[in-house]
Amino acid sequence: MTDNVSLTADADNFYSLGLTYYSGENGEQDFNRALEAFSKASEWGNENAMFYHGLMNFRGIGIKEDYKTAFEMFKKAAELGNVEALFSIGLMYLTGKGVEENEDTALKFFQAAAMQGNARAVYMMGVVIGNRIANVNVEELMRILLENSDAMNYLSEDRKKKFQQDALE
Repeated sequence: MTDNVSLTADADNFYSLGLTYYSGENGEQDFNRALEAFSKASEWGNENAMFYHGLMNFRGIGIKEDYKTAFEMFKKAAELGNVEALFSIGLMYLTGKGVEENEDTALKFFQAAAMQGNARAVYMMGVVIGNRIANVNVEELMRILLENSDAMNYLSEDRKKKFQQDALE
């Protein structure tokens, strides 16, 4: 048990060191040292270090962009519960960077992050769903709404009448 406590403390210390170099808060911003520290802390299971390791690879911060490594690190961090990693995987699926573009999969990851309080994930869900709605045929949307009584329950009486009139024209 002492070894696990020691490794956790070491991982946390290396993660903190990585943040210090990443941000330059000690006056010395050094992305190479930050990546080394995040890498070591990641090996020892620090989910936040895994996220930053992935982020540096994804954005090419101090190194060449490497989407494969970014995805692997985000995935490991997400499996340990890192919400930012969930969000980042969603972005990768949305943009097709390092993975096959897939809006449905992106939405699943955004939803998982949103359920844990990530406001950016909620926003991105709105963007993706909003884009889908904008591309929907209005007549088809009205038909679906008219056929789905549950959906119609959310509309005001005036809106229901307008939809019904438009559908009949």
